[in-house]
Amino acid sequence: MINKRRGRKPLNIPEQDKRRTCSIRASKTEYEIVKVFVKLLRQDMEKCRVFLGLAQPSDAVCPPPPSTSESGAAESGASADSGLTPEQQTVFAAMAAGHNVFLSGGAGTGKTYLLEHFIQYAQGEGKTVLRMAPTGIAARIIHGTTIHRAIHAPTTVIGPDNFQSTDYARQMGKKVYEVIARTDIIIVDEISMCRSDLFAYLAKIILAEEQPHVPFRFDAKEKKENAQSYEELLTPIKHPIQLILCGDFAQLPPIIGKDSREVWRRCYPENEAGWPFLTAQWDALQLKIFDLKKVIRQADPAFAEALNLIRRGDPAGIQYINQNSAKMPQPNCMTVCTRNSEVDRINKEHYSQLDTQYQKTYRLEEEGDVTDDDKRNIPGRLKLTPGARILFLANDTEENPPRYANGSFGTVTATKMDSVMVELDSGSSEIEVKRKVWQVTRPVLIEDEDTGEKKVEEKVVGKFSQIPVTLGWAITIHKSQGQSYDAMNVDPANIFAPGQLYVALSRCKDVHKMHLSRPLVPSDVLTSDAVKRFYGWDEKEDDKKKKGE
Repeated sequence: MINKRRGRKPLNIPEQDKRRTCSIRASKTEYEIVKVFVKLLRQDMEKCRVFLGLAQPSDAVCPPPPSTSESGAAESGASADSGLTPEQQTVFAAMAAGHNVFLSGGAGTGKTYLLEHFIQYAQGEGKTVLRMAPTGIAARIIHGTTIHRAIHAPTTVIGPDNFQSTDYARQMGKKVYEVIARTDIIIVDEISMCRSDLFAYLAKIILAEEQPHVPFRFDAKEKKENAQSYEELLTPIKHPIQLILCGDFAQLPPIIGKDSREVWRRCYPENEAGWPFLTAQWDALQLKIFDLKKVIRQADPAFAEALNLIRRGDPAGIQYINQNSAKMPQPNCMTVCTRNSEVDRINKEHYSQLDTQYQKTYRLEEEGDVTDDDKRNIPGRLKLTPGARILFLANDTEENPPRYANGSFGTVTATKMDSVMVELDSGSSEIEVKRKVWQVTRPVLIEDEDTGEKKVEEKVVGKFSQIPVTLGWAITIHKSQGQSYDAMNVDPANIFAPGQLYVALSRCKDVHKMHLSRPLVPSDVLTSDAVKRFYGWDEKEDDKKKKGE
């Protein structure tokens, strides 16, 4: 059932006075002038909000790219002061033109920044945009929802024959279908962590919208009671949904749980890793593929090039890092490890050395429809005591300007009943950190009772709260993806997954402030052969061998 929202009672305006109101009945010229004025005003207001620190910050720590030349902006159709690099402007132009796009690039190339820039532009054009991600962590970063929640996808392995019917509305449910049917653009971030079966499920829905089909089968009684809705839903949806995918397949691959691996191998023997780009739907979407090259996070070009070599699976990149990394462990910073057991050991070892006389335990509180994936990475039971090193898991939304950001470090100085006092590493004064409330949303269709206008909006279905920190002595490589550190220690022991070393090393901005527990060796550099073929890196290696390089 469509949610109803009561609008204001219509005003009784004489016919001769209607042109004096801000009505859609204004002339086309007047309407276009107002539309342009509102668009420009919205852009200026957004700049003011960012300047004053009033804009809602993203949980992703991604420094804005440097501004580019006016000529480059003109070529792409983006504004000259957009802050996009020339290659980012090229991608923006393709997205603004309505193409399906896969936005890729190494860590720190400004993918998230560009994505946010496009979302603001699309919403300013009146487009309905749905933000999705395969995991709860990634969904929180883009202020969206998980793919499973957005389209009611099964949480188990989706077999290749599970979703052959073109009656997609029945598969999803009426409410979800109505939302998708009125969506213009779907954004999926961290697509590299999305299993191929889930991607195919979403892609089939999008591709089906371009085909004539009967979305619902009402029985006779329901048809009679809701004839108008029935006739409306019989009309094929004519507008295609634009799909924007963002991610880097050279980083961490999709996770296939231990309980699902045997079933997965039997269902998809030709794609055991679960890569989305190996599905038939990837080709059917006719994606324009862009791989950003300019690294913004690391200012050192040599470090950026070394990381790029490792991203492509070339062990030649480890020599520079071994020679230039810090010789001594970096104090008061994060140690990035491969396994949870090692992270727990390091955190417990450091914590046990502290005086726990004033220790307090903070428990995660939740209500409504909240899944384990929604609250992933947020401690369910958090023990803190003065002296504990902490890592912030969210941006500060309590004060302007923000006092801390996602990825900031600090030290607990005092514990209170429902908050902690923290001294930030940035050198600012002691601050009080209170519980943060995370809202869990899903897209729903809202209809105004008076006008009949239907819009897609995010509905809060649950929420949870916790002190937005975790112990900050160690973290796994998987949990560090999306983070950015000024300094860190890396334990490369037991590297086991493709892209794992690259993700770990690329978290740090400065190679001279990164300590390795042991020198890197060629066997640490793991990159999927399928990923190499996808990006064409295997062809470049073959060319080098032919040239005798």
